[in-house]
Amino acid sequence: MDILLFNVEWMTFNIILAFLGVILGIVFLYIKNKFLKTIIFLVWILYLPNTIYLITDTQHFWGQWLKLNPSLHWYLLIQYIVLVCIGVITFLLSFYLLDKFLTQSKIKKDKSLIIFILIFMNYLISFGVALGRIERLNSYEAIINPLKVISASLKLLSSPEAIIAIIIFGTFTNFLYFFFRKKIKIKM
Repeated sequence: MDILLFNVEWMTFNIILAFLGVILGIVFLYIKNKFLKTIIFLVWILYLPNTIYLITDTQHFWGQWLKLNPSLHWYLLIQYIVLVCIGVITFLLSFYLLDKFLTQSKIKKDKSLIIFILIFMNYLISFGVALGRIERLNSYEAIINPLKVISASLKLLSSPEAIIAIIIFGTFTNFLYFFFRKKIKIKM
């Protein structure tokens, strides 16, 4: 039971961070002041990886499964299913907002450029996920401790294993988004 309560605590925190990615995207689309819009965009990009990051937390599942009383396995399974679903949904929504911005921007006629930017952004998000998962950095550290983020980024980029993980995860997020892209219909 302690495991389930512990999960509620850290899962809730990570879910809040994931929803920040969506909320900041919505704020970005509606704000008119160019300076504020730029600041919100930069913060949004910092928090966007927190959405899909949630699915990487499934790495804890089997260890917890083995430690937990079998009568509580269903609760654990439900916790992780909800976590993964929220991660995927917040990622799709937040990334869709980026897509929507690009398709309404000055480059809206250059569809191949928009696709390129979306693909690139998914790899950038994957890099952000790796900073969180491998280097244990939080999004806010880019603002309060940029040297730590630069150091961790260089460390990731010097690791062939990390680069492979980033490429695989970026490919996964691209597949996920482009699979669901036409199915997302949000009126704003």
